[in-house]
Amino acid sequence: MLKKPTFLLILVLSCSWLLYLFLFRVVPDETRIRWVIEEMAENFNDGDAAGVGDGLAADFFDKRHNYTRRELVLALLYTVNQHRRRDGSFSLRAELLSPPEISVHDEKPRTANVTVDVRIDRLPGVKKPDSPPKTWRTLRFHGQCVRNDGTWEILSSTYEIINRGRPLQSPRQSS
Repeated sequence: MLKKPTFLLILVLSCSWLLYLFLFRVVPDETRIRWVIEEMAENFNDGDAAGVGDGLAADFFDKRHNYTRRELVLALLYTVNQHRRRDGSFSLRAELLSPPEISVHDEKPRTANVTVDVRIDRLPGVKKPDSPPKTWRTLRFHGQCVRNDGTWEILSSTYEIINRGRPLQSPRQSS
């Protein structure tokens, strides 16, 4: 008969092993990349510039502005501070308009290309909390990802501004 502490240790180790198998063997690379992008958007919405940087590789490079990882995090920190309200809340919100388009390549190291459309809204102020958010920018990000030690990171990116101040219209809305 096993003692209770030994049984609990075996149970914890078994559950950890199953979690490892699930996260690193069963979950497709596309899903893991999508999780990185969604987490970066959540960190942006929380006003956490360093958290956005967590999804970037150490040797990240932004092709549009020639930013390194550190410089991009500093630019995001500046943006967060510029859009911080008196009550401390962040006045911008990023929303992924559709699931990211991801294509994974089988070369070594594993790489992937990702494209995602993101709408950044300016949230209503304290005086008019019921008014709808206003679209600040709609951007299309293109990124190259790399898998380092089992973790996907964004190695380089660029973006284009799709819309300034107006949301994208779907084909159904424009007809």
